[in-house]
Amino acid sequence: MNKKFKRVILYVRQHRANQDVSDSLHRLILFLQKQKIEIVQDIETSSKFDTNIPSLPRESMGNEGDLIIVVGGDGSLLSAARMAI
Repeated sequence: MNKKFKRVILYVRQHRANQDVSDSLHRLILFLQKQKIEIVQDIETSSKFDTNIPSLPRESMGNEGDLIIVVGGDGSLLSAARMAI
């Protein structure tokens, strides 16, 4: 069975806002768009990165997406996990 994700939430913590992270985030967005996957981002990510994709409130992170992709380190992953439960 080859199942595809329909929606992906992108999350990057505010203090990770630098050029390398921005480049990675934009490459990820391009890849997901080519796969025809709906992409949304959390409010914090939208405030620090110019991505031109819709955002959603943090309290909706665990309900709105099939997959959350975190760009960052362990702290970013833990932060996203707390918002998703």
